[in-house]
Amino acid sequence: MDSKTKGMVMAGMVVLSLVLGLLAVLGSSWMTYEEGGAEANYGLNEAESSVGGVTFNVDYGELCDD
Repeated sequence: MDSKTKGMVMAGMVVLSLVLGLLAVLGSSWMTYEEGGAEANYGLNEAESSVGGVTFNVDYGELCDD
C-alpha cells in the first residue's frame, strides 16, 4: 500500500471514530434490555424500566442531592 492510500485510510478511520463517538455521547440510551415483557433503557443521565405496563424513571442527578 502506498503512502497516499495509507493516509486516506487513516483519515477515514479517524473521521469514522469521531462520528461514532459523537453518536455514543449524544444518544439517549446507552444500554437496553428486553425480555419477557420487561424493558430497561439505561442512559448517561437517567434510567427507565417498564414491567407489565408500569414505568419507573430514575434521574441520576436526584440521587446525588441526598
